Amino acid sequence: MPRLLRIAVIACIAALAFAGTALADKRVALVVGNSAYRAVPSLANPVNDATDVSAKLRALGFTVFTGLDLDVAGFDRTLREFEAALPDADTALFYYAGHGIQADGQNYLLPIDASFGDVAGLKRQSVALGDVLGEMQARAGTVLVFLDACRDNPLSQVLQGTGRSAASNRGLARVDVSARNTLVVFATGPGKIAADGDARNSPFTTAFLAHAGTPGVEIESLMKRVSAGVLQATNGQQEPERLSRLTSEFYFVPPGGTAPAEDKGGSGPVELLQPKPIGLPPPAEAQACKWFGASGQIRSEGYCATSVEAAAGGKTYEAGNLGFAHSNTAWCEGVAGDGIGQMVVYRMDPAQSFSTISLENGYTKSQDIFDKNSRPRLVRLKASDGQEWQAELTDSMETQTISLPKRASVTWVSLTVLSVYPGWKYQDTCLSYFRPDFGG
Repeated sequence: MPRLLRIAVIACIAALAFAGTALADKRVALVVGNSAYRAVPSLANPVNDATDVSAKLRALGFTVFTGLDLDVAGFDRTLREFEAALPDADTALFYYAGHGIQADGQNYLLPIDASFGDVAGLKRQSVALGDVLGEMQARAGTVLVFLDACRDNPLSQVLQGTGRSAASNRGLARVDVSARNTLVVFATGPGKIAADGDARNSPFTTAFLAHAGTPGVEIESLMKRVSAGVLQATNGQQEPERLSRLTSEFYFVPPGGTAPAEDKGGSGPVELLQPKPIGLPPPAEAQACKWFGASGQIRSEGYCATSVEAAAGGKTYEAGNLGFAHSNTAWCEGVAGDGIGQMVVYRMDPAQSFSTISLENGYTKSQDIFDKNSRPRLVRLKASDGQEWQAELTDSMETQTISLPKRASVTWVSLTVLSVYPGWKYQDTCLSYFRPDFGG
């Protein structure tokens, strides 16, 4: 082989080796786009934004997890899928498009079914940005977060004047970027509103897609180009904000690399992590379940009911109250009559193993309240593994235990009221606690 040809071949191999090494790091991304909101106005572009950003990042060497129009349960499940892939990741990236809200100086990302009346409800039904950021920082080398979530959100107005906790209806709060090797980029400045845009993508996402694949541009310089693009597209009305503690350079495409093939509007395949049906028994599968934060080994749990008594006197009677033992809360059915035939369902993800269920009958706020309302007497229970059995409950405020015919490893268990102990004043039938005894 001629000497000059050998030199050229060696140079090419070296260049390929450099580019391959630069791109061989483990890159993991989570991209979420929420558009179809139920309690607030829907958004036109987040699903498009997430679809197109996912395709771009996949072309840039990322393993991409994508969630579109996620409800509370789906958002939790998608985050767990992403977190499981984070260990040993050189780069972790989170891109969110949708509604976000700030309360008490913290930022929360809203699932499409979020609906609340106070800050406690907000925290139960949303994803805390700080939690996502913390998980990424604990498990990955370089952390990149992009938030196109600064739309004006009417739900934030619900939280105004709710005591010590307060929310702003203007954009998101500034993030304290204290961990090294972290970059957080907002589509606009703190407390300001970002445009959803009139085209397929928002102004921020449009600029991001235009520049992310440019070879040899370090991320800090690249984001300057993105900011310039947003300013131009919005006639100077919107300027992205970036907070950085990066201590090393990051390139989507390293020097000497090649730009990925142009994305055609997200036409490539996208790994959707949509909420998966858990298979609740009729008629509860059509009901909206009230989800709340889980603890211990259960990452996602919730209750739903075929009917719920309307809130009154500052008290709510939703099925989620069944998760709190020895409290002044209860689930009360909300149909005329004595509640016979009404059902509550407890569901869990992943499946859990148990052999007994703890239950507190009636409304246990006081003996007087307990006696006034009806209490279930004979109940039918079902589990997702096909077990079905009946139990007669005691007419007592004390915690009682229901044993399953055999130990179950299931994703849901239901209770249907077959007969009642009638209350002396009200016909509403109530329960105060209903939950499997995990580990028992």
